[in-house]
Amino acid sequence: MLTTTAPGGKLQRGNTLVLTLNHPLDSLDLSKVKLYSDGAPITYTGKLDTATRRKITITYPFTDEVSYKLHLDKGAAKDIFGFKNDSLSVAFGLKPERDYGSLALNITLPEKGGNYVLQLLDSRAGVVKEQRISQSQKIDYGLVEAGTYSFRLIDDVNNNGRWDGGNYLQHKQPEGVLYSTERPNVRGAWDLQSEWDLSKPKGAPKGSIKGK
Repeated sequence: MLTTTAPGGKLQRGNTLVLTLNHPLDSLDLSKVKLYSDGAPITYTGKLDTATRRKITITYPFTDEVSYKLHLDKGAAKDIFGFKNDSLSVAFGLKPERDYGSLALNITLPEKGGNYVLQLLDSRAGVVKEQRISQSQKIDYGLVEAGTYSFRLIDDVNNNGRWDGGNYLQHKQPEGVLYSTERPNVRGAWDLQSEWDLSKPKGAPKGSIKGK
């Protein structure tokens, strides 16, 4: 049993194909893992994640309007319990460019300065992209899947690139987190620019959205 990063047979643009298995693998024979483009075999780069040994990454410059199929021959993988896979295939293609729009954010940081982690969130509050910033700037996210997004800003006090909770015994407060009030709705084939101004001393974040 496995899952892939192409649910419903659609791989998001810019993503690699990743297969996640139920159990860690003892061995993997990549010569028995074959990738086809419109029925013709093609050369790709494959790698087993050595940390979990449950993820197989397939890297290839996937393009539009092409039908891909990944085929695992019988016995290509053996898990730590000694079980080998049956023959299986995964058919997929790229999500068309018309399903994406471009998104940019002009962010103005609080006047106090500091280090921050800015996160782009999808409609389910999942992190789509994140980056560390320390100054006001324009951030171009490029093409993102059509949908509703929001932004989260972490006050990265200790500058370690992630949110840290508080520590009661050490009298440390959790690092602050701000959420944008605006939720840009990205449409296919649209360019959208959002504004987030956190320079105001007290007020909640102010935002605006412009699209075309």
